[in-house]
Amino acid sequence: MTSFRIWEPLIKKWNYINDVRKENNLKPYKEFIISTCYAALTSVSIYGFFTLASFLTEGITNLLPLNDPQPAQFLALTLNWGASISGAFTFITVTIYQFIVLIKNLRGGEANAF
Repeated sequence: MTSFRIWEPLIKKWNYINDVRKENNLKPYKEFIISTCYAALTSVSIYGFFTLASFLTEGITNLLPLNDPQPAQFLALTLNWGASISGAFTFITVTIYQFIVLIKNLRGGEANAF
C-alpha cells in the first residue's frame, strides 16, 4: 500500500499529461466540425432568405392584377435559383476555408490564413 502512495503523484501527473495531449490532438478536428456546422447553418439561413423572397414575390404577383406577370415570375424563379446556388457556394467556401485551417493546425502552424 505504501509503495503505491509513493507513485500516486507521478501517475496523476502522467494521466494529466496524457489527457492534455489527447485533448490537443482532437482540438483541430473539433474546431473543424463546429465551423462546418456553422457553415451549414449559414447556408440554410441564406437558402431560407432567398426562398422566402421568392415566395413573397410569387404571392404579390398573384395578388396584383398585372397585365404581364412574366417579369415578376422570372424574378421569383431567379430568386429560387439564387437560393440554391448561393446556399451551396456559401457552404462550399466556408468548408474549404476551414479545411485549409485544419491542415495548418495539424501541421503545427498558426491558423491565420490571411
